[in-house]
Amino acid sequence: MLALPQYIIAVDLGQVHDYTAIVVVARRDRLTGRQEVVPNIAAWFDGFEDQPRSYQRGQTAGHYDVVHLERLALGTAYTEIPGRLQTLEAGIRQQWVEHAWHQLHDEAAALGLRQHSAQPTLADAPVAVVIDGTGVGRPVLDLIAEAGIEAVAITIHGGDQVIRVHEREFRVPKRDLVGAVQSAMQARRLRAAETLPDWLVLKGELSNFKATISLGGHDSYGAGDDWREGNHDDLVLALALGIWWGEAVWRTQAA
Repeated sequence: MLALPQYIIAVDLGQVHDYTAIVVVARRDRLTGRQEVVPNIAAWFDGFEDQPRSYQRGQTAGHYDVVHLERLALGTAYTEIPGRLQTLEAGIRQQWVEHAWHQLHDEAAALGLRQHSAQPTLADAPVAVVIDGTGVGRPVLDLIAEAGIEAVAITIHGGDQVIRVHEREFRVPKRDLVGAVQSAMQARRLRAAETLPDWLVLKGELSNFKATISLGGHDSYGAGDDWREGNHDDLVLALALGIWWGEAVWRTQAA
């Protein structure tokens, strides 16, 4: 079966006077036209010592299509957010299953089969929910977990190392989030349809988005002056969370 996209639902939870922003990106690995050397894991196990320790393969890079943008109304209660995420995730999973089913049906027909042996299910859909939990506190994240959403919580900090607190909680440097967005933009691996609601808002945030690392090693980021202190950075932060997850976690798992 041809590779279908992975989906990342990224959420910047707004505080009292801020928007809660939701960005959904579809991620696909595409060949870059270059080769890369990777270790041959099998060569390190008994019985396979005669195999080469490394091999070459086509290098791939993650490409991201923004497929959904949303800013919840100011004043939206945190208790309403889990339901919105449930609805959004369910729709994405159903869409993935329909695309997978049609693809399998076409492949089976090409082979002269009545149906493909493997049937996709909602649980098969590669969907991740990534949430910025920096300023909202544990109770809000607990509300989301209680709704049955297996979200990953990311706390942003000003250091230089990613810390995995446990399976679904990370502490991520600001510079890593910024770097993920910058790399995707500069390599033209990030796209969005101009017909999306709030596209102009995100476009403005990306245009104003700046990142500087001082000679003293301190980071200063922002859509405007400082990361998380500007008035217009909720969508771009959600986007950064999604791309970071796709690059740092899903790409690593696929390598």
